[in-house]
Amino acid sequence: METQTGRSQGAGKFPGEGVNSKLIKMKLLINLAFVLVGFGMCCPAYSATNDIDQSKESVRVVVVSVSKADIVPALARTNAQAVAGLKLVYLVEALGNNLLQHWDMGHMHFTVDGKIVAQSKKSDDNTLIVASEYAKYDWKKLKKPVVSDPRRVVVYDASMPYFQLPKGKTDLHIETGFNLKTASFVFKDIAVE
Repeated sequence: METQTGRSQGAGKFPGEGVNSKLIKMKLLINLAFVLVGFGMCCPAYSATNDIDQSKESVRVVVVSVSKADIVPALARTNAQAVAGLKLVYLVEALGNNLLQHWDMGHMHFTVDGKIVAQSKKSDDNTLIVASEYAKYDWKKLKKPVVSDPRRVVVYDASMPYFQLPKGKTDLHIETGFNLKTASFVFKDIAVE
């Protein structure tokens, strides 16, 4: 013969917690999961969705494009011929709402199979890096990344003539930030178009 203790059969650890309260808790947990997933989808500026989008502390970097290109050297005279080189476009976003005083472009370099690819003096002297406001950058040929506040974004467009990457696994290292705060980012095995 069974004895009744006043608790329903599906009861949990707390007195009076029955099947109905467990169902309510499950529904709340499911709803919370949908809210969290939805938040991640609606706010991509704060989450690294793939290897080309990374955030550290209050700095976000998105590699927009790395491609082989014919580039007119920065120090060339008028009517100069374009030479083979590399074009890199990436954006830096200051996350949060701290006062934005100045950007720190920092530095960047490539490694192939773990070895730093040195840029020749000729390439370095002729490299041109242009910093643009997000809203004023020419996005016609590139996919425009979603940002949380376009006024807190700078786009760096680097044209590196005479610079070639050897074949192999290519990583891009970028150190950048704002207001004297910098962060280091490593983008592993990037695709060079």
